[in-house]
Amino acid sequence: MDRQAMISALAEVYEPREASLLINYLHQDLFGGRNQLSPDENQVLEAAFQRLLRHEPLQYITGKAYFRDLLLYVAPGVLIPRPETEELVNLALEYAQNRKISHILDIGTGSGCIALALKKKLPDVKITAIDKSEEALAIARKNAIDLDLEIDLKRCDFLSEQDRKTLTGADLIVSNPPYIGREEEVVLAENVLAYEPHMALFADDDPLIFYKAIAAYGGASHTPVICEINERWGAETKACFILAGYKNVVIYKDMQGKDRIIMAQ
Repeated sequence: MDRQAMISALAEVYEPREASLLINYLHQDLFGGRNQLSPDENQVLEAAFQRLLRHEPLQYITGKAYFRDLLLYVAPGVLIPRPETEELVNLALEYAQNRKISHILDIGTGSGCIALALKKKLPDVKITAIDKSEEALAIARKNAIDLDLEIDLKRCDFLSEQDRKTLTGADLIVSNPPYIGREEEVVLAENVLAYEPHMALFADDDPLIFYKAIAAYGGASHTPVICEINERWGAETKACFILAGYKNVVIYKDMQGKDRIIMAQ
């Protein structure tokens, strides 16, 4: 099947413009954009195309995700990095610019996108990146090695008070924790719900559970926090940090004008 035929077939699943972009990205990521493919390469392309038709995310098919100026390896054990999360990194870098920051803690690191993006721009800062998932940590470790960036990866269930006691103090906490309630499943895109890891997406019964834990942990040591948040729970998330003793809590909107990032000091 040629490229135009693939686009036409995919346009029955995606919008025509998106279908065209997906096929172009597929060619670029798998074959560097080459049009002349060997028979074996054509088989690889056909198999990848069939996966796209089943709504599987392009990044899992190619194993490649772009985040700021990083090329990351991703697999179904981690979330695909989003542009909104780049805004979190921008805010953290802005905060760190004129302050004596020596240690940053990244809670729920997944692919390592936040930790590695920060490390690239702040090479002298120690970055500790934690996750409950061994699979996620393995992917983050591969990315750290591939990018030649040194971060301290550690398995930690942050909702476990016992596990939190194993962490050392930091000057800044960053996190993109699970924040989707199970009642929101019905509004998620099929490619997200069917393929991305539910452990990293859903906060189950309490969409604020991670923010309560982060606020309590950070508040005890007066550590500033920058977190990505659920647009539906901005005021409630802010209240978690105020109740934990933070005096200056600000919510920032994302590119779509939605409540997306919270900074607590």
